[in-house]
Amino acid sequence: MRSGEFTATEQAASLQRVLVNLVALRLQGKQAQWTTVASGGGALGGHLDELVDDLGKSGDRVAERIRELGAVPDGRAPTVVAGAGLDPFPLGEHTGPVAARLVADRLRTVAGVVRAARDDVDADDPATADLLRQIVESIDRHASLVGAEAEQV
Repeated sequence: MRSGEFTATEQAASLQRVLVNLVALRLQGKQAQWTTVASGGGALGGHLDELVDDLGKSGDRVAERIRELGAVPDGRAPTVVAGAGLDPFPLGEHTGPVAARLVADRLRTVAGVVRAARDDVDADDPATADLLRQIVESIDRHASLVGAEAEQV
């Protein structure tokens, strides 16, 4: 936290890092949905549906905040690929526990990105910090639900 020093431009740049990671994670969540071989009643499928929806809403909220700060959000594919800190989701079919572990790991990575952005803006921009806190809470909840699926073998 750098109280009094974090400009709107820096805040928008921090939010842009969050945005590209949310977009990338949402796409990876879809890939997990499409490639998971159902096992154990399909609870993971329901979790992934909710996750993908929540990530879309979170991305929209971050993009709106970037606009409020006077910047333009960039969710184009080349920007997402270049800016997201996620490994590609492995191609091929995955059992439920394997897919859940892959998604849970990525959720934790993105939660770290969001926490870092929140810490950057916390003292200077309470509205953005509150938005990022809400997103972290949602990601943590999903990580817990999906992580529980990873432990079922």
